[in-house]
This record gives sequence, structure tokens and C-alpha cells, in this order.
Amino acid sequence: GVVRYQRRFDGFALGVSADAGGGATTNAARHVGETTVGGGVSIEWRESLGAATFRAGAGPRVEWIEQRLQRNDADRVTSASYAASDKKHAVGVGGAASLRVSVSPLSRGRTSGPFVTGGVGASVVGAPATTGTVVRFAFTGDVGAGLAF
Repeated sequence: GVVRYQRRFDGFALGVSADAGGGATTNAARHVGETTVGGGVSIEWRESLGAATFRAGAGPRVEWIEQRLQRNDADRVTSASYAASDKKHAVGVGGAASLRVSVSPLSRGRTSGPFVTGGVGASVVGAPATTGTVVRFAFTGDVGAGLAF
């Protein structure tokens, strides 16, 4: 999930965001789970056309990453002196960019009121790992609703 706050100034906006997510994958040898908590600041260029506002933004990003590994063949690997499970944490830094459109059907020329929004984004974050720095890419899509005031 994502929470975003932006302050509009004429044709641009400054914003902050926080997000969290998780996922897991399992194969014959192991189960891997991951949790991320991140956030960033952004500057957006905005262009209004009727009830629609087109937005393009970018800014720095930071993520806290936790990865958990559980071996499915724990009995076999522990007898060979390997750990059956492991947990690692890292902090990654990088940047993000997005393209969005917001529509305020009730605005009638005002700058406040309810709106719906949708967009796409991409981020790249470098995080330390046991083998060096790992570069992580993420591509996102979102829809939402908000209130401008």
C-alpha cells in the first residue's frame, strides 16, 4: 500500500510518500519471503486541462528490506552444517519517477475537492548484499482517490 501527500504550487507540487509491501516464492529447495518499507520525496510538474491534471514527477527514495529464507530440506542441510533458515536486512537508496493523471469531476474550476487518480511508476534502488551491491528495479501501477484542499 501507498500513502502520499503533496503540496501544490501553481504548475508543480512537492510531495512525500510512504509504502510497504511483501511477497514470497517457494520452490523445491526453499521458501523465500520478503518485506519492504520505503518512502521518498518528489517534485512533480503539473498541467491542467479541464477537469484533468497530468503529472510527471521524480525524486529520491529509500527502502528497508527484510528477506527470510527457510530451506525445505532442512534435515539434510543441517546435517551438512548449513543453516536451515536465515534472515537478512538492508537499507537501499535510489530514485523513482512517475506519470499520473488526476480527474476532479466536481472541481468546476476550483483547486479543492475530491479526485480520482491513476498512474505508472518506476524505481531503482541499490542495496548492500553479501555479494556486493544489488540493484533492484520496480515497476508500479496505481489507482486511488483523494481530497484536494
